[in-house]
Amino acid sequence: MFDDDEPMTCDNGDLQNELENYLKQKPDPTVRDTEVLSWWKAHSHEFPHLYRMALNYHTIPGEYVIHFEDIYSDPY
Repeated sequence: MFDDDEPMTCDNGDLQNELENYLKQKPDPTVRDTEVLSWWKAHSHEFPHLYRMALNYHTIPGEYVIHFEDIYSDPY
């Protein structure tokens, strides 16, 4: 999943076209139980830049979750 950690380069037109193509897709009702990262991996060839963005967004280290819970836990 993280094999291709090299920085990607693209012009804004490529990314704009990729985003437009993604947004034009109709949701597939048969893909209910698929994990988000699995879907992005399966479609990484169609949306390479959005795939990399999804990895950055959806792979938050657990330590941040624990820290977030500590902030909002009731100390009393």
